[in-house]
Amino acid sequence: MEPRSTKVKVALALLVVALLVVAWRLDILALFADPERMRDMLLAQGSTGYVIFVAAFAVFQALGIPQMAFVVGASYVWPKPIAFALSLAGALGASSLGFGFARYVARDWVAARIPPRFRRFDEKIAQRAFSTVFVVRLIFWGNPLWHLFFGISRLTFRDYIFATTVAYVPILAGGVWASGYAIDFLRAQPVSTWAPVAVAVVAAAIGFRVW
Repeated sequence: MEPRSTKVKVALALLVVALLVVAWRLDILALFADPERMRDMLLAQGSTGYVIFVAAFAVFQALGIPQMAFVVGASYVWPKPIAFALSLAGALGASSLGFGFARYVARDWVAARIPPRFRRFDEKIAQRAFSTVFVVRLIFWGNPLWHLFFGISRLTFRDYIFATTVAYVPILAGGVWASGYAIDFLRAQPVSTWAPVAVAVVAAAIGFRVW
């Protein structure tokens, strides 16, 4: 079992490195900072654009980029049903990547960095696996720290991914349709209508942080 376990760890580590290299070579992070360029590039790629988006979602959300940033991005590029399907695939990919990294690649390293307060959930997982994961996902969504914690817990991957999927469906559906309608509304308005509101929101946020 040990040689096989080592091979799995090496394979997962190489996969993460490969995905990061591909993302760098394709300038994916820069694309996500430029919505118009991102939209044009992904649409021009056809079905390959789906793969690029899901891979970027899975890797960078697992590394800490907020889940809803990708959901809004998908809603900006594709029709809502496609945006939802791709967002779900990316979110599950990120959850699986974090879980696999913690369980097979760096279990001891992750365990040493998980806050002690998280450990009380391990007992709840042993007793009520589905409900614990489901509730945690509904509250914390795709927080990468929970990917890692579930990876070092006694939870089986099958129970983990099932509960995560059930929780993600309403979260991502709400995010896609809400952001999609907001984007459609803003597109229909002249810049003079929504620009002052955007400036006011940003100013209020800065003022709140300074205060």
